[in-house]
Amino acid sequence: MGLTLDRGRYYFVMNVPKHLFGKVLGRAGQPVRQVRQALRTADLSVAKRKPFQLEDLKRLEWHLLELGEEALAHEKFAAAKRMAESRGFDYVSSDVLLRRSFEEDLPRLMAAAGTEAQQTPPEVAEAILGGVEVALPPLREVLQELVELTKTKHIRKSDRQRHLWRLQRERAVSNFEKAVPRRTKVGIDRITREDALAFRAWWATRTEAGETRAETANKDFGHLSQIIRHWCELKGYTDLENSFAKLRFDKAIDPLVSRPPFSREWVKTRLPAPLRWMVSTRGQRCVCHTDQHRAAALRSILLPAGGLLPGSNHSVLARGPAWSGAQAASYRP
Repeated sequence: MGLTLDRGRYYFVMNVPKHLFGKVLGRAGQPVRQVRQALRTADLSVAKRKPFQLEDLKRLEWHLLELGEEALAHEKFAAAKRMAESRGFDYVSSDVLLRRSFEEDLPRLMAAAGTEAQQTPPEVAEAILGGVEVALPPLREVLQELVELTKTKHIRKSDRQRHLWRLQRERAVSNFEKAVPRRTKVGIDRITREDALAFRAWWATRTEAGETRAETANKDFGHLSQIIRHWCELKGYTDLENSFAKLRFDKAIDPLVSRPPFSREWVKTRLPAPLRWMVSTRGQRCVCHTDQHRAAALRSILLPAGGLLPGSNHSVLARGPAWSGAQAASYRP
């Protein structure tokens, strides 16, 4: 990028990247190695203020040209949207432009046509006139954008809490891609209700086979619905239908879990009487009436070499010295 003085007027010049040689065409329709644009000024101080903006515009043009037909639809749409905005226009699809008045569309038409001396590249004209099909990013990229957009929402969370928040949603996206692989790369606007129902059927098969629970599937449905709803609200696509809404299973299909962390018989026969443990008759709640030192002694007696109680890996006794007697007494398995 630079400036050149020719016959008393300054011009902006910029070399074409090697990988785009043959694609960037000059006024005669032939490939060029350098682009040149008149700044229409003889004042050097004025000329120095213009090249940076022109450079950004050229790079956007070339990025749109570089994407070509092989690019993902949402990438090409995003580039076209930035290009239209750089020329001072909101991106409006061609269908909408055709329904508007000629006077309203005239500035766009003039910008797309360019001038005899400075013709508008076809890719730029297509962006200004809304010729690139509107396409949204795929589900995984939507999640990544949502994480960036909602950073301030998680400021007061610990690193572990932020990790768990993201992990649950990434797992839901991965499960959807596993269940409906043909929708991995398409935009969320291409995910239909039929795709969501196929995902639901995938979970139903696993639930019926006893591999998982309806409650686990409902978490995935809720996470995916939340991802799309929040992203659309933040990005302004409020008219997009949420295909994952209202997919939840009835949790009544899950088997009742009545097995306590350890059996009543085990508590009665294994616990030493002097430590005064009792098991309530309702809900099989274990209540400790010992102080902190007795709770520590109880752990040393009950914990086997592996450090876990039989039948449970999250008993109050296995939680280590950080538990006080009062905390142990209020713990409900």
